[in-house]
Amino acid sequence: MPLLAAMLVFFMMKNQAEEFVSKSVIYTGLVSGFDLESGSEAKLDYHVVNSGFDNLINTIRSRETLKDVVVELLAGIVCGTEYAAFEENEWYQKLKQQNSSDANGTCDQPDGWAQDVERGTGDIYNLLFTSQTEVSLDKIGQRLSVKRVALSDLLETSFTASDAQFAYDFLTVLNSSFIDRYQYIKRKEVGSVVEYFESETKRSFDRLQTSVNEIRDFGTENRVINYYEQTKAIAGQKELIDQQIQQETMNLESAKSAVQDLETRMKASSEIREAGTELMRLRKQYASLTSSAVLAQTSQKEGSEDAQQLVDLAAQIKEGVATLYDARYSKEGLVITDAIEKWMNEVVSVAQSEASLAVLKARKREYIKTYDDFAPLGSTLSMLERELDIAENEYLELLHSLNQARMRQQNIEVSSSMEVLDPPSFPHESLPSKLKMLMAMSFIVCLILIISLIVALEIFDESLRSPITARAKTGMEVIGFLPRIETSKEEEWHQTLVSRCLAIFAARLKTNLSSKSQDTTQLVCVVSTSKGEGKSFLIEQVRKILTESGRKVICLTPEGHEAIVSEDSKSYEITREFGSAQMIDDVMSLTENDRTTILMELPPFSENEIPISLLQAAASVVWVACADRLWTELEKDTYSFVREKANIEPVLCLNKVEAVHLEPSIGEVTKSRSVARRFTKKLLRRNFS
Repeated sequence: MPLLAAMLVFFMMKNQAEEFVSKSVIYTGLVSGFDLESGSEAKLDYHVVNSGFDNLINTIRSRETLKDVVVELLAGIVCGTEYAAFEENEWYQKLKQQNSSDANGTCDQPDGWAQDVERGTGDIYNLLFTSQTEVSLDKIGQRLSVKRVALSDLLETSFTASDAQFAYDFLTVLNSSFIDRYQYIKRKEVGSVVEYFESETKRSFDRLQTSVNEIRDFGTENRVINYYEQTKAIAGQKELIDQQIQQETMNLESAKSAVQDLETRMKASSEIREAGTELMRLRKQYASLTSSAVLAQTSQKEGSEDAQQLVDLAAQIKEGVATLYDARYSKEGLVITDAIEKWMNEVVSVAQSEASLAVLKARKREYIKTYDDFAPLGSTLSMLERELDIAENEYLELLHSLNQARMRQQNIEVSSSMEVLDPPSFPHESLPSKLKMLMAMSFIVCLILIISLIVALEIFDESLRSPITARAKTGMEVIGFLPRIETSKEEEWHQTLVSRCLAIFAARLKTNLSSKSQDTTQLVCVVSTSKGEGKSFLIEQVRKILTESGRKVICLTPEGHEAIVSEDSKSYEITREFGSAQMIDDVMSLTENDRTTILMELPPFSENEIPISLLQAAASVVWVACADRLWTELEKDTYSFVREKANIEPVLCLNKVEAVHLEPSIGEVTKSRSVARRFTKKLLRRNFS
């Protein structure tokens, strides 16, 4: 079989066309190349590097890349490119007939090819996707090899074709095509991100500008320059006014108390009273004019008339006071002029305090109104400022992301610039033929499969197969074995093997019979579980051997069973009472001459009742089983039943044993073998003598 497999490979591959391979090396810079994000302390992430190489390799092997390359090469054929290895192909001749060169010698891709490929129709589409030619994408993908050179930045691409020029042109177009496609994918990947951040940054800037304009318009409409400083100043002025009001209130109450006390203690004459009345009138008028003057001064208004009236009133009051000098002393003995002067000062203080207090309270009301106006402005301004902060932070974050995206875009443009280190090589010689290697591999693989099959059959074979295995599986002593009868050119060797096995069985059987009681008649029961185990053949062959040794032997077989007819063979009838037979006479009548050695074949146990008493009377019970059968639960239960009920130990005779399994039991049988087979046999047996 291995030789046949090798010959089959030879006839299948002997007419295989020559193949040419073109190779190219590309520098990627994915590992050690410089980019804007790398630095002296940058750590190399090998997962990212491996992912980058996988993406690059898959881009090269992608269907779109291969389609573009093949379409360009096919267009080249249309424009006159010659590929000698394809001359006999029908598709090549059709393309040559579509030459589309114009008068100037320029040639473009035929119209409609791109649309046909997109729609999935047309000759070009069928040539690329459904045909089994060398330019189909399936074949191209199988012949294209892309791999990383060790752990370096280099990629090695190789392409195998039956035409050297086609292999060279394919790699040349592939290198430029996949580099452009890879850079386009990377730029598009980041370009869409940059466009997104640019649009979002512009919208965010517009929102920020709107917030700034709202705060500006708010300050203009409400006359707010610096809200917090203004509110702080207003609060400080209000606090100062509160303190002044409190102080003026205290001064007013003190002056009123002093005036009341002086007026009580002081009792002057009627002139003094009249002068006092006039002075009181003048005091009230003076107080009123003083309030007006103070108010005008606070409001920064002109009050020259009030000031003149105050001067006139002050002069009149002085004249009125001069009339009181006549009453020199008061009733308590005080100097009247001193008391009047003191009273006059206190009266002036009361008037001034009342005027100042009124002005301060008016100012306080104005500040309270300013408070009411500024209170809602604060919450509105806070809301506008929060909106401004949010818009500003959003704008700054988007601006940062935009800068990062632009840096990433620039970095990709720098790092994705690959260079063809070794341009495609033109293959001048074809690849060595793989025919010998394929023949050797087919021979070895077929040999290994056959050996594995044989070993598997041996390992998983649960049959009795050999005397050693039969003894282990059944638990019975194996006293005999017969080889499988085969008709072949080695019939003489096979007969020798059968004769040796029968002689061994007969010798062991006689040994067993010799150890038993030496009665006139010795019964040997030959039993089996099923039909076709070879009982009839066995007892006839053993009869011959025992007869030749001088024993008187009779064979008893059931009626209807196929047996070898001889003068020493008899048949007995299986009746209903067969299972209860106590001895051989209950089965059939024998003469005195027949009572020597009886080889009795019992019917299969699986089909008839087991004669327990007859088995107990037997000198030996021989259980016959084929080597190619399994020792099932039926055989196990039947064997256990016979041992337990008949109180005997059956012995086993194994039939149809393969010759190879008999040698450990009977020794090697001389056979004509070639030198190679003898050497192999010794080698397997580790016999080097």
